[in-house]
Amino acid sequence: MKTVKISIPLVLALILYTAFSYTTYAESGSDKYTPTKLEWLATYLNSTNELYKGCLPSEKSCSFADSHKARLISIYYLPNPPNTITVTIFHDSEKTSEAEIESAFIGARMAVENFAKKKKWKWVKVQKKSIELQELIDSFQTIYMHSK
Repeated sequence: MKTVKISIPLVLALILYTAFSYTTYAESGSDKYTPTKLEWLATYLNSTNELYKGCLPSEKSCSFADSHKARLISIYYLPNPPNTITVTIFHDSEKTSEAEIESAFIGARMAVENFAKKKKWKWVKVQKKSIELQELIDSFQTIYMHSK
């Protein structure tokens, strides 16, 4: 039987090389991550999302001539484990009515439900969160003032 002699410094060098190369790989952002179905759904919905300016999906036609009536609604989908997509609607409280916010939510909810139905994901739930743009701006200003 042959005996294989292993050099301790060689083994130590290989271990250190492997450890340091993995750390560099992980810190580069190249490490693998598999999103959950819920995270994947939110990412997909956000990537296909649109910013509604002046027109809502339920309106057959719209005109941008009346700039004082222009509405701004932005929709963001957030995964809320274990099985809920939170539809966050950012809106201008002075230019957007509750009916318009509700219409935007209905459209967003339908987008979630239609996609989940195609994938046969009966476990997906949808909840609504409405945030006024001024409230968001005030929050950012408060954070900025405290950071100085």
